[in-house]
Amino acid sequence: IVGGLGGRRSLAVAAMFADEYNTISATPDECRTRRAALSDACREHGRPPGSIRLSLMTTAILGRDAAEVRSRAAATAERMGLDDPAQLTDRERRRGVVGTIDEAAARLRELADAGIERIMLRNMCHDDLDAVGLMGELQQEVNR
Repeated sequence: IVGGLGGRRSLAVAAMFADEYNTISATPDECRTRRAALSDACREHGRPPGSIRLSLMTTAILGRDAAEVRSRAAATAERMGLDDPAQLTDRERRRGVVGTIDEAAARLRELADAGIERIMLRNMCHDDLDAVGLMGELQQEVNR
C-alpha cells in the first residue's frame, strides 16, 4: 500500500510498486480525480489502469439517529481539540462519513461510484465501542 493525496510522485511510486493506493479524507469528486490520476500513472508505467486498488481512510461519525450523531460529533470535536462540533460535522459531511446507518451507507455507495474500492473508517473516540459496533452494522447494510 502506498498512500498520498494524489500527487504525481506518490502516484508514480504506487504505479511502480503497489497493489493499493490509499488516500485520506477526500470528497467523492476528489476520489474521482485521484482514480483518474492513478489510472494515468499506471498507463505511464506500463500497468493496466485498474490493476491498483484505490482505498480511502476517512473519519466516521455515526449514530442511530440525528441526536446520537450530534453527540458523537461533540465528543469527536472535544477529542480533536475543536470548539465547534457543528463545524466539524459540516467538514466531515463533505470529506468523511457522517450520519445514521442509512445516510452512511448512501455515502459509501457514492464513494464506491467515485472509484473507492475499500474504505477505512476512523473513529476518533477510541473508547467508544458502540461507534465500532455501528461500523459493523454499516458494513452489514452495505453488503445487502
